[in-house]
Amino acid sequence: MADAYIRVHDPESGSYYKVKIKDQGDGTYALAATGAANSGVDIGDVDVLTEPSGPGVYTTPTHTAVSVGVASGAALAANANRLYALLVNDSDTTIYIKLGATAVANEGIRLNANGGSYEMSRKSGSLYTGAINAIHGGSGSKVLLVTEGV
Repeated sequence: MADAYIRVHDPESGSYYKVKIKDQGDGTYALAATGAANSGVDIGDVDVLTEPSGPGVYTTPTHTAVSVGVASGAALAANANRLYALLVNDSDTTIYIKLGATAVANEGIRLNANGGSYEMSRKSGSLYTGAINAIHGGSGSKVLLVTEGV
């Protein structure tokens, strides 16, 4: 993340303060208040933030492009360590996915053409760690972009 600014209101004084979020480059971020809005007066570091951690936060994303055909095929293998998955239809044809079963056109979860997607995560409570299969009802092969986080 590049350095960014947020504006904070102090209800007691009625003043607004500009706070800089500085990327330390080591997985932490420093907050520095800079006085009244747009004043540029540095009043020092006020806190240090770290990258999210704990259950449900993945650290290793894997990106793949899966070829989906007119017969059911694996889009994502079962993975008990999965914490996150995103499937995005990068084709001009609707793709259908099924969780833990043979994919069938016009059944299961529909991913519309040109960007239809399905996202699941442990953090949101929607995670499925079993195998995911895909199919499309057109001709030839189509591309499904898959991101898995562990």
